[in-house]
Amino acid sequence: MFVMRAELFAEYMTWWDAIMIKVAAAITPPAEGYQSRTFGFISERIFTLWIELQRKERPELRFIELRLIFGNFTAI
Repeated sequence: MFVMRAELFAEYMTWWDAIMIKVAAAITPPAEGYQSRTFGFISERIFTLWIELQRKERPELRFIELRLIFGNFTAI
């Protein structure tokens, strides 16, 4: 999960869309099964690349990574 300002998200999605249009034209994922998540897998990696690019090009942006918490939250 991530939280960011709307203008940053719009910027990311414009960048993501330009890449994914080319990827979608180049591959056809299977219709069923785990590998049908091909575009999801690629999107996860693209997001990581975008974050690293932003860290280098815009050092004024703040990034915070929180630790993962596991638990039973049904009582909340």
